[in-house]
Amino acid sequence: RLNFSAIKTALETREKIAKKGSDRRALDREEEPGINVKLGRGGIRDIEFLVQCLQRVYGGAEPWLRSRGTLFALQKLHDKGHISGHEFHQLTSAYEFLRHLEHRLQLQQGRQTYRMPISGLKLQIVQRAMEGYAPGEDRGSDLLELVRRKMAVVAEIYERLIDQHETHNRLEEPATEFRLHGSGSVVGAEQSNREVLERLAADAPAFYKLISTANLDASGRKNLFRFLSSAFTSSERYATLLRYPAIAGRTLALFETSDYLTEILVRHPEEVAALDELHQGIRPLSRGVLFHATGEQERTVRDPVFEYLAKSQSPHAEKISLLRRHYRRCMLLSGARDITQLRGVYESLAETTAATEDAIAAALRIAEVPPRLAVMALGRLGSGEFDLLSDADLLFVCVEGEDVAALGKFASQFIQVLAAYTRDGMLFPVDTRLRPRGAEGELVVTVKQLSAYFRREAQAWEALTYAKLRFIAGSRDVGERAMVVADELFQRFADDESFLPAVAEMRAKLERTEVDGRNLKTAPGGSYDVDFLTNYLLVKHGIRAKQGTLRNRLWRCAEANLLQKSDVVRLDHAAEFLRTVEHVVRLVSGRGYKWLPPTEHARETVTKLTERILGRKFAEGLETELSAVLAETRATYGRMMSDSGRRITTSV
Repeated sequence: RLNFSAIKTALETREKIAKKGSDRRALDREEEPGINVKLGRGGIRDIEFLVQCLQRVYGGAEPWLRSRGTLFALQKLHDKGHISGHEFHQLTSAYEFLRHLEHRLQLQQGRQTYRMPISGLKLQIVQRAMEGYAPGEDRGSDLLELVRRKMAVVAEIYERLIDQHETHNRLEEPATEFRLHGSGSVVGAEQSNREVLERLAADAPAFYKLISTANLDASGRKNLFRFLSSAFTSSERYATLLRYPAIAGRTLALFETSDYLTEILVRHPEEVAALDELHQGIRPLSRGVLFHATGEQERTVRDPVFEYLAKSQSPHAEKISLLRRHYRRCMLLSGARDITQLRGVYESLAETTAATEDAIAAALRIAEVPPRLAVMALGRLGSGEFDLLSDADLLFVCVEGEDVAALGKFASQFIQVLAAYTRDGMLFPVDTRLRPRGAEGELVVTVKQLSAYFRREAQAWEALTYAKLRFIAGSRDVGERAMVVADELFQRFADDESFLPAVAEMRAKLERTEVDGRNLKTAPGGSYDVDFLTNYLLVKHGIRAKQGTLRNRLWRCAEANLLQKSDVVRLDHAAEFLRTVEHVVRLVSGRGYKWLPPTEHARETVTKLTERILGRKFAEGLETELSAVLAETRATYGRMMSDSGRRITTSV
């Protein structure tokens, strides 16, 4: 039965925190007046305590509600009908807004603080930092009034819901002492699983027979019931499950293999319908590529859904929500294809890269960023190897005469669209630190500033970094100009005798960051060896087309007689192996581990899936194979770099 006395525990703790904060502020006479966005009435803490109260009340009978994360828990409470749609929207909107404000306050003051100033210059600074953040609010609205209004709404919901449950407790529940029970949750979970199976047996006998006879391991069974419990939270989700019984059955391999895909399906069980595309044999869109004089790669076909969203006349918030949902579906299908079709890693990365490019192009138009701004890709996105859980390395460029400060604000809002965590999740993190002067530089740079930086200030490692520079969205004309001035950087270091030693030193510096050598990228012999070697050769010998995957760049070096084909074959094999392991680790664990995952089950799963994708068996284990490949790659890298050094010396 429901134990409403559990609320008392949280309420007493909440009052103690409030009293303690009030006493401390009374003693601290130097504290400036302001609004405490965390501990004040209607603040962040009230939302968290309300969520925890409701989880304590209903979590005994509904184990699915016991989850971490305030936004995720609010979604579950709404799905189960414990809060209304209006309350859900108000609470999530306030929580995201207050968390963003808290971050800006701490960034401004350089310390852990939750107090928002109510007057003076400090308030003006915070007001500027928060401009345009609150969805649905006028950009010119008064921040102080907005904060007070949102906190008042939270306080009203908090007090009303708590009062409702306390009244229910007094009228219907006898006074009981609240206790935590250790073993009860396990029994409750088993009972819940049995109830799920009984319901499936009645509503979907074929599906019930499939999963009741499936030989799933413990992890796969756990993930399956997490998904089913989530699917039962609403009639719409359950109807989707019943409508696609065959597809739901095929998810068993996903639950047993991938925590990444499981998490998507648990949070959004309706997405199981997307897997029907696998059943119908629908392949990803054609990814035709043309090579231009600038080295830019252009896909000839784009995702029509992203194209539609970019042009749609729907409300802004709705388009952003649909953008995130479609990108999530693209990642789900991409990962499912990897498991069910066992395709090569470069094909998988090409699909992920294409979806990310299309999402960026659509988001740029949705955010109404001025067309005179170019968005350039670097890093894994620039090389066409964007992976699950990768950060998008972006550079924003404009031409002289533009209002750089205004364009910087537009770029910041665009980044917020891509990277903000919302009820629909997020698209992907964005990293802009590869721009000139890193985090200290302007977010938007002009072509002239880029040229001056390349000619005078850029370091050797930046020549390798900008070899992956590629236009992906915005003004194509500005993007092509940026590609042209990048040639100035490459020419500068092609003629520099110290280029090779500088590259070798940077590579050694990255190695020293990993003391145990357990890193698929930076360890001696890791993928950075191949990356550094190919980019160095392409820059040093003036090869115009520098973009592409590790495989593309290796064979471009072979075509230019910069590497022996036997060495290219060896390095290509190593690069594919390392890229495959890295991708499979992310797909299996849902985390960006630098090495194999720490748990035994995850390691075994990574090994089996890697063997199936590569069509090989690792008789002595995957870790032993990794060590051998790293050693062989490092030997080839060292020999090639030494040969390059001797050729330079002979030439001089």
